[in-house]
Amino acid sequence: MTFYFKWAYLSTTDQKYLSLQSKTSKNHQLVATNTQDPTPPVKVYHIKHEVGECLAFGFEVKRKQVFPVVTPDEEVTFKVLEQGEPITKGTFDETFLFKQGEKKIFGDYLSLESVAIPKRYLCVKKREFNMIITEEQTPEFKICYSDEKKAVEEGQFLCGPAKIQENETIPFRKISSRRRKLKRRCSCYEGLVALRKPLRYYNRKTQRMKM
Repeated sequence: MTFYFKWAYLSTTDQKYLSLQSKTSKNHQLVATNTQDPTPPVKVYHIKHEVGECLAFGFEVKRKQVFPVVTPDEEVTFKVLEQGEPITKGTFDETFLFKQGEKKIFGDYLSLESVAIPKRYLCVKKREFNMIITEEQTPEFKICYSDEKKAVEEGQFLCGPAKIQENETIPFRKISSRRRKLKRRCSCYEGLVALRKPLRYYNRKTQRMKM
């Protein structure tokens, strides 16, 4: 079985982040949280499958990985893997797997379509903001990748909050301040030249009058 994973955040068109809430060790719920700070990152597994590259989402909870599983009903169920438990071909059956479905014309939002037949889709339940399984395709998810877990923890991810945006604006401010300094230097230099020219002309005129 060939796969690799990347750390990422899952966000929605409502600017919410998907997170796993656990009331007990066996009672989990996938919800969209309304927060400015990102929730803990999720392992996004990229798995080679006969239908193409598929995705599985591993949420870490107390040294365990919790995966949402597609069911014929509306409810999302979960499979829990202990830390260090090997991931083999038998671990990920088709109920674990999603593939990228329809995308929005503008933006990077897409739907998450089940590999298991019949096709079902992960969806945010309106008003309650918990995840459900539906037959309707809705492109409302964005996968925000990070190259390393450390970078994610520091807030350096592709569609993250204000921290990375502030870092991006710092070079622009530096350039602007340099331009202002250069402008001031140029204007001072031009002023000195303007002052010197009349003085030289006046000196020449004075010398002629003496002659």
